[in-house]
Amino acid sequence: MAAPAAAWEAERTALDAWLASVDDGWRATTDEGVPMWQMLAHVVNHGTQDRSEAGALLTAAGHSPGDPDLIFFAEAQAGAGG
Repeated sequence: MAAPAAAWEAERTALDAWLASVDDGWRATTDEGVPMWQMLAHVVNHGTQDRSEAGALLTAAGHSPGDPDLIFFAEAQAGAGG
């Protein structure tokens, strides 16, 4: 589990750095006519769908991931000072 945990932490660090660089000008740009803020919303929603499908597959295989609600993650992060 150490390798996946390290990879996720590296990804989180890179994402945090990228998010710090995002400004109103960037969010207002478009790609193929689609505003970047709408693309970001799509990425979040698509990830939610993927996690839901993975959870359903794990549950069907007898290995439920438990309750994946974002609020529980946020509360755990807040309690850990993060």
